[in-house]
Amino acid sequence: GGGGGGGGGGGGGGGANATRGCSHGSARYGCQHYRRRCELLAPCCNNWVGCRFCHNDGNVMDKRTGKKCKVQEMDRAAVKVIRCLLCKTEQPPTPKCAHCGVEFARYFCAKCVFYDDDPAKEFWHCDPCGLCRVAATGHKPSEYVHCPKCGGCWLPDSHKCVFQDVLSNNCPICCELLLTSRLPATLLPCGHSIHAKCEKEMLRKGIAACPLCGKTVVDLTAYNTELDAEIAATQMPEEYRDLMVDILCKECGEKSQTHFHVLGLKCTKCGSYNTCRL
Repeated sequence: GGGGGGGGGGGGGGGANATRGCSHGSARYGCQHYRRRCELLAPCCNNWVGCRFCHNDGNVMDKRTGKKCKVQEMDRAAVKVIRCLLCKTEQPPTPKCAHCGVEFARYFCAKCVFYDDDPAKEFWHCDPCGLCRVAATGHKPSEYVHCPKCGGCWLPDSHKCVFQDVLSNNCPICCELLLTSRLPATLLPCGHSIHAKCEKEMLRKGIAACPLCGKTVVDLTAYNTELDAEIAATQMPEEYRDLMVDILCKECGEKSQTHFHVLGLKCTKCGSYNTCRL
């Protein structure tokens, strides 16, 4: 599958034909990544694989050389042959088997040969993205719009567009390419992109700053107020009371001088304690 935009995990590549219906074999066929009643012939190593992720796991041998396939990312759009898992008939990518007539999946995209039979997922193809998207739970594909600047599909008013082609980057936590990831991506307040799951795990561990720029991802107004009170109530030793230090604020990006205190260094420009000493 392809990468997830705001709130939505990714489907496969994009195509014009979609098929829906046919529950035959829905719980029996497919791979660990997708439900489908067919497998793909990988063009790079001539192996039968369940999907591109099955190939990209790195355990596929190239039948032509007898060695491990050197291609790390299988080109799903280059797949020319599929095989029905029911009758084993080999054929070009199509919605239905040419021999037994079974529908391979509820959703089929012809352009990049993507199948998915999960009834809980709502897919659509985005031409500018060049792949399919899957809507977040509770939302429909028609609700999404493509942002030409950041290169993703988002719910209206759900993202702050700051950087160009932001989904073309890797997740700063797990390092997976966001554009083609199956996991939903989200934008932090600073504009950098990250897997929604990785952000949740980051916050669970008490990390509240963007891994790339260091700006906070949550509202720390109450924390700053409490720190102000603690610093006012905690007098430094006499030799440190008038000590001034140079700092860089990660919130506003400004450099300034501030009074040294062991509990925190406050930015004189914006009042944030998200600073580092220079």
